[in-house]
Amino acid sequence: MSSFPATLPIFPVVGALLLPHARLPLVAFEPRYIALVEDTLREGRMIGMVQPRDSKKVGAGEEGEAREDGKDDLYCIGCAGRIVRYEEWDDGRRFIVLKGVRRFRRTQEQERAQGGYRRFAVSSEEFALDEVAPASDIGLPRERLERVLRGSSMLPNDFDMAGLLACGDEEVVNLLCVLCPFAPNEKQALLEEASAVARSRTVLTLLDMQAASSSTRH
Repeated sequence: MSSFPATLPIFPVVGALLLPHARLPLVAFEPRYIALVEDTLREGRMIGMVQPRDSKKVGAGEEGEAREDGKDDLYCIGCAGRIVRYEEWDDGRRFIVLKGVRRFRRTQEQERAQGGYRRFAVSSEEFALDEVAPASDIGLPRERLERVLRGSSMLPNDFDMAGLLACGDEEVVNLLCVLCPFAPNEKQALLEEASAVARSRTVLTLLDMQAASSSTRH
């Protein structure tokens, strides 16, 4: 197991789901998040991804701020990722790819970084097993999954289905959780599942619901 930081910079994005071992591409364009990326490259390359709770009040790529009632607009559980790819684009934006390491529970908010982004103390011991290599077999019902996916509009028509299904069970589930356009609260539920097996059941249920909804509309 790797050592895990006690404090993380937070990059809050509505609908962006990072899971352990999965990869997530991101573009930073606001000055504070460009500063976050640049600071992180010098200080361990680890970023905490957390979704805002209320996507109606917070736009994609924006952070949740404390409300007047004192409650925070960020979910408590997120996932830390390590920067494994970095590009500085000509227009000043930064493109990064994060590889998920371990989930965490955010606790006390720290003083804001000089660049303006938020930082939180985090606890992650309860999620230490996230760093164990993904299981190739968790009993994923492959035939059912392929049938549901082929009847679903969740993935593009030219999606490499064969490439997806060639992956191990847990990797398939993680990829579907990240790639499918589930609602933000559904993505959060997938993130918070206690195990890969539970996550596989939930993602299949969501795919079944979407396929049933599509057939009803047609």
